[in-house]
Amino acid sequence: MAVKLLDTNIEKSVFLLKNLSELGDPNGMCLLAELYLEGTGVEKDETKAIKLLKNAAQKNSANALNCIGVLYNKGQGFKKDGEKANTYFLKAAKMGHELAQYNIAKAYNLGTNIEKDLVEAVYWYKKSAAQGYVNSQVELGKLYSETQPKESFRWIQRAADSGHPTAQFQTGKMYLTGKATPLNPINAFEYFQLAANQNHPKSILEIGLMLYEGYGTERNQEKGVEMVKRAINLGEKHASQKLRRLSLNEFDFLLNLNSASKGDTISMINLGWNYLKGKQLTRDKTESYAWFNLAALTSGNQKHIWARDYVAEQLSIQELITAKKRAKQIELIYGTKQ
Repeated sequence: MAVKLLDTNIEKSVFLLKNLSELGDPNGMCLLAELYLEGTGVEKDETKAIKLLKNAAQKNSANALNCIGVLYNKGQGFKKDGEKANTYFLKAAKMGHELAQYNIAKAYNLGTNIEKDLVEAVYWYKKSAAQGYVNSQVELGKLYSETQPKESFRWIQRAADSGHPTAQFQTGKMYLTGKATPLNPINAFEYFQLAANQNHPKSILEIGLMLYEGYGTERNQEKGVEMVKRAINLGEKHASQKLRRLSLNEFDFLLNLNSASKGDTISMINLGWNYLKGKQLTRDKTESYAWFNLAALTSGNQKHIWARDYVAEQLSIQELITAKKRAKQIELIYGTKQ
């Protein structure tokens, strides 16, 4: 029950809320009650808080009803009573309070002090989610994940677009795997990036691996390794194992060309990226396309197909015609040796 103060001056805020409470304003009562519960700007006093909440509840304040339900659940100011808590949650939920709707939905979902009822849980989660309450959107995503994956994706993405980092990660994973939505590594990378900006460890790891491989984004192995290390520092348990498989070997053109001629797709991809970025080799998008194409034909790997298409999108029609001719030459020279 976080208090959103009306003023940066806490003393002035308390003064205003007390005046509002004395005038019978239920919102002022609820906010002042929260201050008393937390001891913010006033001496902590549960008795005064409860009195204010009860008065606000008598004035049909859904917020007050929900707060009382929370206190019954916690056993704070009242004897702990989950059934009474649910009674208050349900009353506030029927009045349209999105947090109360989430609370009663959660009770129905888990069967907490009430008979478990998934139909009721979904009903109240939807009511809450429709008002933009992201936790309800996430819960709907979980409930629909097995039976209605597309509906699951719809709610998870809504939560992601509202800034929920775990939902952003889950949306990224669905785009990355093509589960419940068409495969789209670029969208996956963008959602992982949103969550990574909020220091979400799993998303940071995914960003690192995608940068290292060049999937959904242009390859940058140095930055990729850096991101995996960042994930380790944030406690992502799988990151250390992933890091051991990554290397930053200096590019050797002749070695990669020789290995590619023997069917090594990693070398083909190395050639493709180096021709595209023009670091160790002269930049040549036509040659880059040709090597990515050979890797895609050799392996059928979606990541290799994506890299080829990524280059193709950067070419003009005439350049693409030339690139495809060169790709055919490369295929004839090296593809027959697979």
